[in-house]
Amino acid sequence: MWYVDLELWCMYLLLAAAIGVVLWATVRSIRQHDKSDSDHHHVPARKIAIGTALFMVLCLLVCFLTGSTAPLISNGSKFDAAGWLRLSDMFINSSIVLIIVAALCVGYNWLKAQTRNDRKEHYAQTK
Repeated sequence: MWYVDLELWCMYLLLAAAIGVVLWATVRSIRQHDKSDSDHHHVPARKIAIGTALFMVLCLLVCFLTGSTAPLISNGSKFDAAGWLRLSDMFINSSIVLIIVAALCVGYNWLKAQTRNDRKEHYAQTK
């Protein structure tokens, strides 16, 4: 069953490539922004890049440490590899957390834009 080994090695290669791309993109994003904390259009881009990277690492770490190691029954056989169980829990739980955080950020920015538009309309009417 050489194709199973081939598939596993392809998955390992893909995982290594994904980790490499994530690390490269993070370092590039942080370096791309000016070393001084000057704002670009009043947006602290460097702080946002560093904060996003730190939040992602913290989220993955917390989700890995709190992942379950309870054995599973899959296709009639017991699966009890604690590391892989924690890793799969980490990906599932961190995906849920990041989706919720993204939705909250979108809602916050939408609400902020609505109140800003309301203030502009109010000032326009009073003039």
